[in-house]
Amino acid sequence: MTAFRTPRSHTDRLRNRIADGDTGRVADEALRIMDSSRGSWGGGWEQVLDQLRALPADNRRELLHALADRFDQAGDDTEARCRHLALCALVSEGLGGAENLTLRS
Repeated sequence: MTAFRTPRSHTDRLRNRIADGDTGRVADEALRIMDSSRGSWGGGWEQVLDQLRALPADNRRELLHALADRFDQAGDDTEARCRHLALCALVSEGLGGAENLTLRS
């Protein structure tokens, strides 16, 4: 189970992961955030999406591939899989060129 964190603490952690430049760690943190928010983007959680959407296009594409590589981590949990897919959709919004994305399960 994921420890409860506030939207602000997640936003700070995500900002640090982005600054580190490690796409895998950004993907891991984004998935933890999806778990904590339960897919709800109100009440401060939208700041997380703002950070992800502010990434340059190439970084967002790398993030999408990192998220796709982690899709099997959701296992058989339907809600977790839906949150994962929603995150991919939100990150790719307006991006184009994500047609080569393959989710593995």
